[in-house]
Parts: sequence; C-alpha cells; structure tokens
Amino acid sequence: MIRNIQLLRFVAAALVVFAHSPLNLYGVSPSFIKLGGFGVDIFFIISGFIIPFILFSNNKTNNETTSTPWTTFIKRRIYRVWPLYFILSIFVVVTSYLIAGSQLAAFPEISVVYGSDKLNPMLILESLTFTHDAVAPIINVGWTLQLEFAFYFTVAIILGLGVRKYESLVLWYTAVLIISALLSSYLTKIGALTDNALYRPLRVMSSPMMIEFLLGMVVYRLYRNEIYLSKIPATLAAIIVIPLFIYAEANDIFMGLGGAYHRPMVWGVFAFITVWSAISLEKTLRAPKVLSILGDSSYSLYLMHWLALPWIAYFITTKVGMANLNSISLLVINIIVCQAIAIAVHKYIEKPINNSLRASPKTQPAPTLAQQKAI
Repeated sequence: MIRNIQLLRFVAAALVVFAHSPLNLYGVSPSFIKLGGFGVDIFFIISGFIIPFILFSNNKTNNETTSTPWTTFIKRRIYRVWPLYFILSIFVVVTSYLIAGSQLAAFPEISVVYGSDKLNPMLILESLTFTHDAVAPIINVGWTLQLEFAFYFTVAIILGLGVRKYESLVLWYTAVLIISALLSSYLTKIGALTDNALYRPLRVMSSPMMIEFLLGMVVYRLYRNEIYLSKIPATLAAIIVIPLFIYAEANDIFMGLGGAYHRPMVWGVFAFITVWSAISLEKTLRAPKVLSILGDSSYSLYLMHWLALPWIAYFITTKVGMANLNSISLLVINIIVCQAIAIAVHKYIEKPINNSLRASPKTQPAPTLAQQKAI
C-alpha cells in the first residue's frame, strides 16, 4: 500500500466537499468554490496510476506483462465501485419518494439532491449503468464514475484483444483517445453528432478529461522506473502545488490555455505533479498508518458528502442559524461530519461488501494485500 496515495485520496475528496459547500452564503465567490473540483482531477490521475499498478506490479521484470484476464479485471472494478454506488443511489430514490411534496423537499439544498427528478425510471436506469451522458445522474457527483468506467472498459477491451505489455496498453489507450477526439470533432463539424444514445460512448471517450487517466499511467511508469523528485522539491511540491493551482486559476493566469483541453493541460498537469510528489515522498516522508482510514473511506466520502451536505445545511439553518457561523466554521463542520459518516459507511457497508465479493470463488490468484489497498 502506498500510504501517501491513500492520504492524497482523502485530500482529493475533501477538496470536492469544499466545492459543494454553500460557502457563497458568506461571500465566497462561486468561481473560487468550484476550484475544489480539482479533487476530481487528482482522483483521475490516481486511477490512471492504480490500474497499471494492480495489473503489472507483481511482475518484477523490466519486460512488464500481465496475466490478468480482461473479464477478471473488469469484474474486480465493478465489484469495487458499483455496489456502494447502487445502494446509495437507491437511498436517494427512496428518500426522494418519501419526502416528495413535503416541506423538506422545498428546502433548496435538499431539493437539488432529493428532488422529484430522481424518480424518473429512465434516469435511474441510465445512472446505474453509467449511460446518462451529460445528464446529471441520481447521485450528481456520479458523473465522474461514468468517465472512470469508460476508462476501465477501454482497458478491459484492450486486454481482451490480447494486449499484455504495459507500453502496448498505453499506446492502445492513447490511440483510442486520439481517434475518439478526431471522430467526435469531425461528426460535430458536419452536424452528425446528435443526442442519439448510440453516440454517448464516443462523447464520453472524447472528453478531454479522459486524458488525465493517461497522465496517471505515466506516473506509474515514473514509479516503476524509480524516477522520483528529490526530497526537497517533492516536499515543496506537496505543500505548494494545490495552493499554487488555486491561486493561478482564481487569477486567470492560464486563462484560455489549451482551449477545450484547458482542464487536462492545466488542472491535469497540476494534479500530475501532486501525485508524483506524493509517490516521490513515500520512502522518506510517509503518511502515518493511522491516517490510512481516511484514504480507505475516500470513496465513501466522495459519494456520501453529496447526500449529507443538504441535511447539514438544513440542520444549521433551522437549529443554529447560518448567520452564527462563517465560511471556515461551516467548511470544518461539513468535512468532519461527512468524514464521520463516510468512515461508518465504509466500515459497515462498503468494506463488508468488498470483502464478501473478494472472497467469492476465483480462477485467478487474489490480489496481494498492497494491491487490495490500492484497489
């Protein structure tokens, strides 16, 4: 297990909590708040790193190959991500049904997360199959999982074609991204790229953010070849990269850079440096083991915060009064409460389900402990 990556997962999830906290009530600019979405870019870089890590890290030779069948790979990814997403999506649907038409449903923050639109059968189906395209799914933050699963299924298909080497996997994935971008651009130019469901996979694969998974795969190559930042630059990067990113974007220093590819070129590169610096410090400045629970529960935090924040806002509004707090105290309350809920969900729902699915009969050897933690 790479402890610094685990801690970075928590940092990424906490940034997303920041992005969705109603700090605008205290005069914080919405454009500044949305920079917390940088946590998503960190998650994507980490995912791009983790996939080759679990596929190739058992091979100690320079000629890296994987023996993992594509079916085993995709099954493990589904087992890891989908069950909790399914349970919490159903929770949203049931809650939306129970409070429909009530005073609770009229509360602005609650209406966004638990609105009547969550009862649409087609939206439920598309959300649970990650085919909702640009429409917000049942759990709004689940839009990122659509990109995650596009990455997973692309890797699975490449493995299914017989690709076994790391370099070949990277080249194939790069080729898919290029072809998808060119085809999407051409179809858009001639007006053929419609909202037809048949085009949804292409629209997802041509998303500029899919490039960030590729950046994560590059981080894996640096890790495998032991190409690290030295201790002082890595420590400085770990401390200042996120604040530097926020300052740069808040002041439009890179405004317009990359055009449609601004996100991977700026946000993705900053996230790349963040992850690389964390890995570089693993041997010299490792996160305490006691903090591993924060990383272990980061997926639960990412999903649960969206479900919990409206109720926190409702409680504070009706029982405490938003005027009695400030932006800092509200953010601290949101992170602490959401993290406590996430740890409980991880311990009593997510982890038992994952352990149960891992214990099911397999034709392939089970992942090592380090790989299980990485997954």
